[in-house]
Amino acid sequence: MKVTLLRVDLELTSPGGVAAPETAATEHPQLPIARDPYGRPHIPATSIAGSLRAHAGQAAVELFGTVGEKTLASPVRLIGTAVQDQVVSRARTAVDRHRAAPARNSLRRSQHLAPGTRITVYLRLDEDRLLPELLDLLARWRPGIGGGRSVGFGRARVTGVRGRTVDLGTPDGLRAWLGEGGPGMYGDTATEPIALPETAPETPEVLRSHWEIVDGLHIGGGTRDEDTKRALLVRSGGLPMVPGSTWKGILRSRCEFILGSLDQRVCRSSLVRGAQGEEEAICGSCLICDAFGWAGGNGSGARSRLIFTDSPIEAATVVTRQHVALDRFTGGAAGGLLYAEEVVESGRLTLEIHLDGEVSPVIRGLINLALADIHSGLTGIGGATTRGLGTLRRTDLTPEQAEGERTSATWALLHHVTGDAA
Repeated sequence: MKVTLLRVDLELTSPGGVAAPETAATEHPQLPIARDPYGRPHIPATSIAGSLRAHAGQAAVELFGTVGEKTLASPVRLIGTAVQDQVVSRARTAVDRHRAAPARNSLRRSQHLAPGTRITVYLRLDEDRLLPELLDLLARWRPGIGGGRSVGFGRARVTGVRGRTVDLGTPDGLRAWLGEGGPGMYGDTATEPIALPETAPETPEVLRSHWEIVDGLHIGGGTRDEDTKRALLVRSGGLPMVPGSTWKGILRSRCEFILGSLDQRVCRSSLVRGAQGEEEAICGSCLICDAFGWAGGNGSGARSRLIFTDSPIEAATVVTRQHVALDRFTGGAAGGLLYAEEVVESGRLTLEIHLDGEVSPVIRGLINLALADIHSGLTGIGGATTRGLGTLRRTDLTPEQAEGERTSATWALLHHVTGDAA
């Protein structure tokens, strides 16, 4: 019997990791990352196995087994993982649909592994005839680790594969199997580099748009400078950014507004509004839920077909702006209410929306119309949009191209509303 041992090295290209809500104290809003008994960040092997199986396609049963009338054991075994300790945290809040302001008691802070974190995955293959098929899968694999996938979390890439084959039918192989053991069997001295097949990883279609900041932008990271007490911007790799969760929330809300303005069935705060204005406690049956995902009770729900990544702001000019609240009685500055916040006064950024599966023309049209509303200043990004912040201008379209996109989107919506597929 021959056993093949593989070590797959991964690198996170966005924040990622597996959360451990069962370890969080109820009085703390932070959602901590999973850790092993020694306190080190941990990614369960089951998470890696699920991601691999999801990308295996027709080879899933042969490589990973099945349970049913004909139960087959998996010839691929996930032995474990090792994770570099680079933990960061990020604060997020939900937005009230009616007030267009942060929803009450929705602020939450979660821990993640930082982009660039290295993850080592240890595999064992019990049928060496399947090695070419497994290597082909690794070459095509787009690792997805943990939650938050629709807002750009958990994206990774394969940086290298090392391996060895141990023949248990020989004295040397049996001696190595019984005498070495542990992670040492996967070390650099025990394994050799394995070249993956020249197969490009499967890449989804990407809707990409380029923007510049018009009048300032503030998206807080939930932290303050210890010395100046000013509210700090959310950052990634030292650069201020627009998080993928912000893009998703703004565009979902605006798409709901546009579709609802045409008296179409849309999901609003877990209520679905029908054509005659009635509301029902149903979620998941409208176009918006189908495209942006939804979560229901008893484990029901669906993942978003749209994946929004973080948008780092290049050539950013960051300044500190001072503010003070006014006393409603005297009309002067209220005592003790001076505060400061970081603001990006200028800069460039790129929005990327990765399509995970088929997306209908009407959803594409809704997204283009929502982006046009942002460009026109009808919808702002981040905080303080009612007092001079959050306006972006799209820079990658000429006026003629923008008008063409708007016309195509309008026709797609018209066909949807009238039921005309022509």
